Amino acid sequence: TVLVLEAMKMEHKLKAEVSGVVESVRTHKGDQVSIRQLLVEIASDDTS
Repeated sequence: TVLVLEAMKMEHKLKAEVSGVVESVRTHKGDQVSIRQLLVEIASDDTS
């Protein structure tokens, strides 16, 4: 789980589609976010 998003009093666990390292978090706890807003940047592991 990369982050937990709360919407309409329900928590949604968001998972990364790639293996890697979080480079930056683009929001803060309590922020309201928009549809398709970038929340986290992940540097993928290119060890395939």
